Amino acid sequence: MRPRRLAFLAPLALFALACGSSSSPSPDAGSDAGSHDGGGDAGNPSDAGHSNDAGNANDAGNSSDGGGDAGQGSLDAGPLFGDAGTSWAFLFGGHFEVSSNDDPPGDYYGDFWSWSGTAWTRLDAGGPGQRSMAAAAPFRDGLMMYGGEGGNPDFNQTTLSDGWFWSGSAWREFALDTANGAPEPAALVTGLSCGGNFVVYGGYDLTGSNRYDTWVFDGAWTHFPAPGQNLEPVDGGPQSAFGVAAASVNGTCYLIDSLGSMFSWNGSAWSAVDQGATTPPARSFASAAGLGNTLVLFGGADALDGGTLGDTWIWDGAQWRQSLASGPPPRSGAAMAPYGSTALLFGGVAPVGDGDEQSAAAFLGDTWSWDGASWTQVADGGPSPRADATMAGQ
Repeated sequence: MRPRRLAFLAPLALFALACGSSSSPSPDAGSDAGSHDGGGDAGNPSDAGHSNDAGNANDAGNSSDGGGDAGQGSLDAGPLFGDAGTSWAFLFGGHFEVSSNDDPPGDYYGDFWSWSGTAWTRLDAGGPGQRSMAAAAPFRDGLMMYGGEGGNPDFNQTTLSDGWFWSGSAWREFALDTANGAPEPAALVTGLSCGGNFVVYGGYDLTGSNRYDTWVFDGAWTHFPAPGQNLEPVDGGPQSAFGVAAASVNGTCYLIDSLGSMFSWNGSAWSAVDQGATTPPARSFASAAGLGNTLVLFGGADALDGGTLGDTWIWDGAQWRQSLASGPPPRSGAAMAPYGSTALLFGGVAPVGDGDEQSAAAFLGDTWSWDGASWTQVADGGPSPRADATMAGQ
């Protein structure tokens, strides 16, 4: 079983994979179609292999021709961002699966969408190739994205190591030289904006091994812990490599692992957070976003009984409380991000069907907004149903 096949894996199996050791199931070594080199010199044109196949339903993920230096000053904001008070949210990619008996069994997406507050608009911006499970977060008044899992029209799998910056008007690729201090290819990675830096945690690599390391980008990459210590959980740190929920709240970055433990990033390590007496049930592939002084947690796959959750929890920095407001149907693998004074939730996969044969209807394409007290379903159109899309906002 592959970690990417969320619709075809029982929640308990997902939980075991997320918390497993480095001997996690390995992706097919031969599934390298659509892979990204990522090791070229910064400033060179990006690889032409980023383009999507013409048969893909979403073809906006074509290659850009502008590489860029990763250093200070090269990642400048464009007109869609403006000052720090501007509200924005962007969604990229994701995947859709039909059935393990179909050929191909699904598709990756490479389309790029902007949220206006009332509707989605698709941006024909070129840039990254089709993928799901990438890391993204605001960075220098723009949007940074790294890695993920991509493929070809046969839905073959490869983990990616390319980095991209959206300026508000164009994508720019910056080379990741893994031999000289940059993240290796990884998928199901978690991205956060912490103290003005782009922070990437965990995931799984080309061999299918779980990774428990953290990379921090401030113009250059820094690796925590030291290289070679990334394949086992760090003492006192998160015990899940992927399937975690994470969000930034007023500059503090929180991560909740699949055991239900909570951590905050102190600039060089993850520190355990005392959550008090009442905590959300342990879960994996839940969705989270920062909203004002709170963290909003929704849904996921229950770690105990294998059920798909549809509950909403609020963390105020000291304790949890559960909201009893009605909201989105239960789901896991949904994209979630802040948007101004709201938190935006899109898509995911719902518990439809039995065993390994969940139907296409399990994939969701609805958009919901949380205002701090209640959920509202918004927007009838927009991205097609999918799970594990990458979303970031402010």
